[in-house]
Amino acid sequence: MTTDREFDDRIVAELRAIPGEEGGSLFDELASFFRGTIVTEDEKLVRAIAAGDLREGARAAHRMIGAAAAVGALSLSRAAATLERALHDAPMEPKDELVAAVRAAADAALRYVESPPPK
Repeated sequence: MTTDREFDDRIVAELRAIPGEEGGSLFDELASFFRGTIVTEDEKLVRAIAAGDLREGARAAHRMIGAAAAVGALSLSRAAATLERALHDAPMEPKDELVAAVRAAADAALRYVESPPPK
């Protein structure tokens, strides 16, 4: 079990138990999708926030929530949801800390899917 609850161990275990189409597990296949999505959406998020496009920033955060949910990335899902709500609810308030939290959670999640703990 992860100590900081970055991932939902039950979801990860269930996804690892399902065979994938390419020889690994479904978790492996979803992790590949997750990596691509998170890298792309992180870039979009940073650009949108820098440009003051809060609507596009919220969209990027929303897509990160979906990708995180697919692999059980709890911390990232929570951080991205907090940012998405803040972008909608309080558009004039600074978002630097929330963006930093999403990026840190994304980095941790990417490290996890690159070398998941033993089964």
